[in-house]
Amino acid sequence: MNRDARIRILLLLGAGMVATVALLLVYFVEPIRVYHVVPAASSMILTESEIPVSSGEVVSSAEVEVPVTSAKEEAETSTPLPDSQTESSGPQEVLVEKGINLNTATLEELDLLPGVGPAIAQRIVEYREANDGFYDIEEILDVSGIGEKTFEKLKPYITVE
Repeated sequence: MNRDARIRILLLLGAGMVATVALLLVYFVEPIRVYHVVPAASSMILTESEIPVSSGEVVSSAEVEVPVTSAKEEAETSTPLPDSQTESSGPQEVLVEKGINLNTATLEELDLLPGVGPAIAQRIVEYREANDGFYDIEEILDVSGIGEKTFEKLKPYITVE
């Protein structure tokens, strides 16, 4: 299956966490059943047949790949996955459908954005600190290294709150 045609959900154990969703990284305090994961990762709507493991299967620390009907259909109905040259193994693979808030995002979260690497992520943080935050997503065009092309790639993934 093509990397762009699937969504990864990482299930990890986290001490003291209660079903927190961040970048489609879903944390649970104790082992859970797969059918609890899909509603928790609220940006997906899947049927039982689309889940690659038994939805009643108990998982404690595992990676479950949930296939999407097709990359083209997914792009029309929700946020597409960022482009990547290499296969990675971590939460960097998926962005939450509602986007990353430019005013609160960490360097690591900003680095997940398409067209943004560590250097531009650092410039975004520096701009945010120097200007008391972003008031509109278009302000990101004022950050050195981000032009119209990059902005168009970023638009679906960023918010300002």
